[in-house]
Amino acid sequence: MAELVDYVSWAIASTPENADQRLGSLAKTFGLFGCIHPFLDGNGHVQRVIFAAMATAFGIPLSGRFSIHPRPYDMLLMTMLELFTRNSGGQDDINRVGEYLRFFLDGVYALPYEDFDSGG
Repeated sequence: MAELVDYVSWAIASTPENADQRLGSLAKTFGLFGCIHPFLDGNGHVQRVIFAAMATAFGIPLSGRFSIHPRPYDMLLMTMLELFTRNSGGQDDINRVGEYLRFFLDGVYALPYEDFDSGG
């Protein structure tokens, strides 16, 4: 957990103001917490609080779809975290988690993926 806290502090301080890189840092943090707390249907509240706090620190608005307590449990999230946890947490896994997280962000992240990818 201390490594996660160190990573979040570092990411907030050093990630450039680039939409792709900030989404990557959010996704990596989200996935790393899933690895630390591997119960895919437990303690998601803390995971979502960390995500919301980090997005806010980056100046990224949360969409109206974001909720600390979504129900029923999101099967898409379970799949993304399962892939991240079972694999190395490499760039493909981070991209998958990032694509899931974009749903809960506003601003440039609400654009279609191809627009977002090319800078809008």
